[in-house]
Amino acid sequence: MAANGVFTNLFTSKRNRKLLGGRFTTANTAAPTTPVGDGVAARTGTGVFTVTLGKKYSLSEGVTFSITGAAQSVSGVYDPATGVITFTVSNVSGAAAADTTGLIVSWHGIFSDRVS
Repeated sequence: MAANGVFTNLFTSKRNRKLLGGRFTTANTAAPTTPVGDGVAARTGTGVFTVTLGKKYSLSEGVTFSITGAAQSVSGVYDPATGVITFTVSNVSGAAAADTTGLIVSWHGIFSDRVS
């Protein structure tokens, strides 16, 4: 589905929440492969990837990240000004950003247009 596809509100006590998510596979210094889900994935530096969402949400109520591979970790942050989630894949032994191949980065989060 396109990044600007049809969204359905979650049935929650607060209105206008959207559940988004996706995954991609790292490919060393090349662009990520096999992207699935919301947004457009790209590699922007050593061990650094972005997912550009189809819409800029004013608030991320929480995003969780996971990666395959016991010797790797992933962290991320959402920037509401750009609508971009930035991921950093690190080697847990040295905690430095690292290029990897064949690891799957998965994420999901709750976003909304509320101000607080």
